[in-house]
Amino acid sequence: MSLVDEWRRTVFEQAVADLRWAKERETNVVQWALLLYAGLIAIDRTLEPLGWVLVALASLELFVVLYWIHKLNLFRWTTRKKIEKTIKGTPAVGFVGPLSNSQDEGAIYVRVKYGVTVIAWALTVISIFWPTSNSTTV
Repeated sequence: MSLVDEWRRTVFEQAVADLRWAKERETNVVQWALLLYAGLIAIDRTLEPLGWVLVALASLELFVVLYWIHKLNLFRWTTRKKIEKTIKGTPAVGFVGPLSNSQDEGAIYVRVKYGVTVIAWALTVISIFWPTSNSTTV
C-alpha cells in the first residue's frame, strides 16, 4: 500500500470517528434537553407558579437545542462529503467501502431528534399550565 493510500485510509477512519462523535453529541443534547424540561416542570410544581417565565425558558431551551442539533448535523454532512471524496479519489478501494447505515443514518435520524425535542417542549408547556391538585383555582 502506498503512502497516499495510507493517508486516505487515515482520513477515512478519522472521518468515520467524527461521524460517530457527532451522532453521540446529538443524542446527548436531546437527553439533556429532556432532563431540563423535566426540571422546569418540577420547578413549576414545587414553587409558586411562574407560568410564562418557565414557558420562556423552555422556548429558549428549544431554540438552543434545535440550533445545536442543526450545527452537529451540518458537521456530519460535511464530514460525510469528505469521506465520499476520499473514497472516490482512492484507486484501490478495498480497505474502505460505502458507509453503512450504522455509521450514518442521515435525515431520518435527525428528524426524529427534532421531533422528540419539539414534542417534549410542547408537553412541557402543557404541563406548566395544566392545573394540579394543589393549585388554587377560582
